[in-house]
Amino acid sequence: MVNVHLKRKPDWFVARNPLGKVPTIERDNVVIYDSPITVEWIDAVYDTYAPTIVPKDPTERARQKIVVERLMGVSLAYYELCIVCRRCRVRAHTYAL
Repeated sequence: MVNVHLKRKPDWFVARNPLGKVPTIERDNVVIYDSPITVEWIDAVYDTYAPTIVPKDPTERARQKIVVERLMGVSLAYYELCIVCRRCRVRAHTYAL
């Protein structure tokens, strides 16, 4: 496991993962990235282990994907709000000087 600074991604990381997404898994020179994709990959590669991350039942799997999609929208909105607030603080600090 390697921790990567998300704002200053090293060149070697971007070379393996051009989109710079996390989580990223590299195994046998194959790189898998993006949360939903890595989760499905882990379940497929380690299918003999229980419990799985993604439900095997199609209905439960669909419900889980609905929740994930809803949360992705909320987390994206929260992230964008944080960026706007950070910019406002920087501007306010600049004007205060």
